[in-house]
Amino acid sequence: MLFAREKQRLNRFNKYCLHYNLVAQAAYEQLKTGVEPFSKEYRPFIIAALISFDMGRMMGAGVEQKYNPDQGGFASKLDNKMKAIQSDIEPLCTMSIANAEIEGVSKLIKKNYATLAEKGVDGLHSGGKEFHVGATKILHFINPYLFPIVDSNASKTLRTLFGLPYKNSTQPGYSAELYVKSIIVIKKALSKYDFHKFQSLEPETPMMSIFDKLTFAQMVRYYGFYSNVARGKRKKNEQDKLIPSILEPDGSSGEYKRNWARLIQKIYEVDPLTCSKCSGKMKVISVIEDENVIKKILKHLGLWDQKARPPPKSNSPPIAPQYHIDYTDSQVPACDDYLFHDPEYPIESYAS
Repeated sequence: MLFAREKQRLNRFNKYCLHYNLVAQAAYEQLKTGVEPFSKEYRPFIIAALISFDMGRMMGAGVEQKYNPDQGGFASKLDNKMKAIQSDIEPLCTMSIANAEIEGVSKLIKKNYATLAEKGVDGLHSGGKEFHVGATKILHFINPYLFPIVDSNASKTLRTLFGLPYKNSTQPGYSAELYVKSIIVIKKALSKYDFHKFQSLEPETPMMSIFDKLTFAQMVRYYGFYSNVARGKRKKNEQDKLIPSILEPDGSSGEYKRNWARLIQKIYEVDPLTCSKCSGKMKVISVIEDENVIKKILKHLGLWDQKARPPPKSNSPPIAPQYHIDYTDSQVPACDDYLFHDPEYPIESYAS
């Protein structure tokens, strides 16, 4: 459900998608202060938002051509597109998803969506391809209270939750027709949820930005044991608190207890039930836990008083190594007789 745990999902988006929020909030603040969405003053905010919202690689290489219309790049093409759609879209800038009659302005939306998304040399995509997702983002930052962003996350949400015919692929089949249908479906869903309640989730954030955040968070999917279907079934059967097990046991707990020796042998390659003296088969008679009985048995076997080697003394000084040099095969004399003796100056004279 799109509106399940909505506050938690919004908090998660705001925590980990700060880079989106910072640029988007800067653009929204400009609109709140009265800056006209089609003005030259606001144009850099639309461009910055497109770059921040993952459209930069489609806008061509180089920063200057993205912002400076005189460079003949993206900024120049965007200027032309904004002039082409201004007369149709400007009257819609006072509308919101809550009060707009979408069916009455659907033709205008389709026409200007197509203008922004068209391909070719005059298109906004640097590679000449269609600019569908970019078109919805431009419309959104012109009026974030009416126009939703429809990217891969939103298209999946609209397909899985509302049944719109977007494809489950990297190319979902964006179109002007589907964009208008998306706005109608979103309006119905928010009306059912309650517009005021939805806006209260983030009072300072435009309604379609809140929707965009929720569709982004909606695409965190869970499978298998933790999927929505599996959790729903367990809740219905009052088994939702059961601890999951990867493998179901094939036998009873008693059978596993009897197999302990076989499992030890499988791991350590030693049969704990084989006698080390006669190699005969042993069996467990009982388990003795009483300390006095254990001591009595070990004393009888002569194992109680066995002393282990004491540990080395931690504070004892290190023993100096003893070296011995064998001069047997050496050509150097093993005493001081090899020193030269001067008869006129005996060595004793130096000592006196």
